[in-house]
Amino acid sequence: RLPAIQAAYEALSMVHSRAGQPGAAVENAELACRTAQAKHPPTAVPGTDVLVACSRWSSLLRDYGHLGAAVRVAEPLLARLPAAPQDPDAAATLWIDQARAQRQLGRLAEAQASIDKAGQLLDSFEAEPGQRALWLDARADILSARGAFA
Repeated sequence: RLPAIQAAYEALSMVHSRAGQPGAAVENAELACRTAQAKHPPTAVPGTDVLVACSRWSSLLRDYGHLGAAVRVAEPLLARLPAAPQDPDAAATLWIDQARAQRQLGRLAEAQASIDKAGQLLDSFEAEPGQRALWLDARADILSARGAFA
């Protein structure tokens, strides 16, 4: 039952986001993330379902200006990730989202560390060109903010 419930919340979140209803989009993304987490012990390594659902929630929070909340969503998941996660693509996406939120909060050293971790993960598998482009864009933004050059 939980996977079906999670999928329904994810679908509702996308519908509300496209309809210009950010509050409902964020709320349903949160419910999808929490439903995904309910399928696993709280200390377990986050699976792909948790990473994807929570990354979407974090990303929506960031997109709608709730930067601190976006960082808080991702922090406990990222802390439980092993150096070689089962799904490096999903983990890299969450690290990239985290780096972007940290960058927008002005936490540049943390953003640099997060984007570096995403880069290490992307180097560990054959990343899609689109994923690599997202990483490069975020990395360039962070380096620019820090006064460095990519």
